[in-house]
Amino acid sequence: MKQNPSGAVEQSELEASTLLRRIIRSRPIRALRYRLDILRNRYALRFASRPPLEAFTRFYRNPHQMEALIGPALKFLQPDKLGRPLHIVVLACSTGAEPYSFAAELVTKRPEIDFQMVAGDINEELVTKCQAGEYSSEEVFSNKLVTDEIVAGIFDPLSGSELDEHYCVRSEIKERINFKVLDALDPNLAEATGKADILLLQNVLFNLQPEVSTKMFENALQLLHDKTVVFLDGMDVHQRKKLTARHGLKPLDFEVETIHSEVRRIRENGWPGLYWGIEPYWPYRKDTLRRYATVYFYEKSS
Repeated sequence: MKQNPSGAVEQSELEASTLLRRIIRSRPIRALRYRLDILRNRYALRFASRPPLEAFTRFYRNPHQMEALIGPALKFLQPDKLGRPLHIVVLACSTGAEPYSFAAELVTKRPEIDFQMVAGDINEELVTKCQAGEYSSEEVFSNKLVTDEIVAGIFDPLSGSELDEHYCVRSEIKERINFKVLDALDPNLAEATGKADILLLQNVLFNLQPEVSTKMFENALQLLHDKTVVFLDGMDVHQRKKLTARHGLKPLDFEVETIHSEVRRIRENGWPGLYWGIEPYWPYRKDTLRRYATVYFYEKSS
């Protein structure tokens, strides 16, 4: 039988190509690329300029955070034993999508829970929009995970054409929230908000220079009650790991990888070269839980 030299060469090239792909996809090479990307992103976080903050937020941004809220978070807080309404504080609330989403989740999924919420932003115009509680169809459906069921739980439709439909937050949800102008760097912040059983400080810290975001995070700690659940999406993962450990916040081990994936849907295009990008979930780290968790429990030591 005659051999085909060209065929042998093609087979050899195919095997070499397959071997190269396997090497590139191997854990050691992926780990090296991951570490290099981490360094590149840390440089961006440290030295990149930050544009003026824009009002960008979405309803039900992290659906599995909502599950954490109505499940393990409430189990930890035991609101039926408080003897008062559950008190929730939302800082840097932007256009109001997040406080309305959390309030709607409690009203629809845990109607027996009595709660009140204070939500604020430093921008007075945004606070006025929050207080109005009216949103365009584009604002309501900017998150593709928002379903008709979710919309029905938050809004009553306002009059308008099908092409320009607007929605108004249901009164039983709206009345639960007190929107006000708040500066999260105010040293007297607790006087304006009260202590929080649930504290939301999300999607603002990564937009600030590291020194300012650290100051804001530590200033918000004055709002911690004897027991508090803290939601911390939108924070540099390295900084979050360091500061939550320093101040005794325990990460909640609940759907951590899933929640991280929901976050990356919006921010993965910025990784690793832009400060707002977020790294992929890397399960081989020793600090995986504390690094990637977005929900933390605080309990004052006796």
